[in-house]
Amino acid sequence: MNDTQPLMPLQDDDFAPPPQSGQSGGRSTLLVGVGVILLAALGFVAYTQIDAVKVEGARQQSIDQIRREYLERAPLALTMVDPGRYEEERRALFKWYLNALTTHYNKYPEHLDYARFEKELGKMGGDKAAPYEKRYQIIKSFWEMISAGKYIPVFTAYDQGLRFDIYRMETTTLDGEPAVRLHFALYGVQRQWTEEQSNSGRLLRMRVNARYEEFRVDGRDEAGKPKLEMSLGSGEPFNVNHPERFIEEFPPAMVVGYYEIPRIPEVAALEMNFQIGTRSVVSGQEVLGSFVWKMAEMPSELKLPAGREWKDAERRIIESEE
Repeated sequence: MNDTQPLMPLQDDDFAPPPQSGQSGGRSTLLVGVGVILLAALGFVAYTQIDAVKVEGARQQSIDQIRREYLERAPLALTMVDPGRYEEERRALFKWYLNALTTHYNKYPEHLDYARFEKELGKMGGDKAAPYEKRYQIIKSFWEMISAGKYIPVFTAYDQGLRFDIYRMETTTLDGEPAVRLHFALYGVQRQWTEEQSNSGRLLRMRVNARYEEFRVDGRDEAGKPKLEMSLGSGEPFNVNHPERFIEEFPPAMVVGYYEIPRIPEVAALEMNFQIGTRSVVSGQEVLGSFVWKMAEMPSELKLPAGREWKDAERRIIESEE
């Protein structure tokens, strides 16, 4: 009797790998899918960051170009001798500059914020913010004035490459006595960035070479004889040397500030002499500009109120707070 069993035909399953659990196969597929997603996400983030860097570079290049063009166009207004032509050219220059900024921010609207320094003031708070607040308000007021096209100096003069404007007179008090603030804008003084090292790293500072040598006031009577005089000696007015610190888009290369003096008894003729100098950052040579404002008739803002005594006006020095 033959015990040999007949051979069974081979099945496809005989060559299949050993059976595995369904969970293990699903996990491998899931891991591959997650890896693909992570790679795609990382690629998207990298692309987005590169694109953001390109956009920021283009934005900065655009606003730097506007500043360069302003500095290239400003000298024509600066050197105009005729006050009327100067005022017209200066207003036109400010108008062009503001229109250029509008075009810039139409392209980059998310960066438009002329009042961004107010947020810094809010973070400072209290006494620490007070000196910055004073400067910011002066710059903000000037910015609003040129934005409205209302820059009309009451006095302007050009000498030794410097342009000096008094653009507003404002009555106030000084040590309890009637006084006036002569708000001014100064163009053409030399500026230089310097690099310093501090505990927090590299620090850039703006150095402005402006010297306020003297400010004299002389009054004469109807016969042309001297009637009064006042001198601030070498007193420095309150000034903001770097307005762009407060409004980044502020027209570059300007100094804005004010003289504060007692109001003056009425005279037949009044003369103010401002002497302001600067020093070249290239050669070191110094120049001194003299700006003489002759008034045949005194503006009301300058006049001492009737019945008030002119006290201690021979010499007053206003210390700079900057």
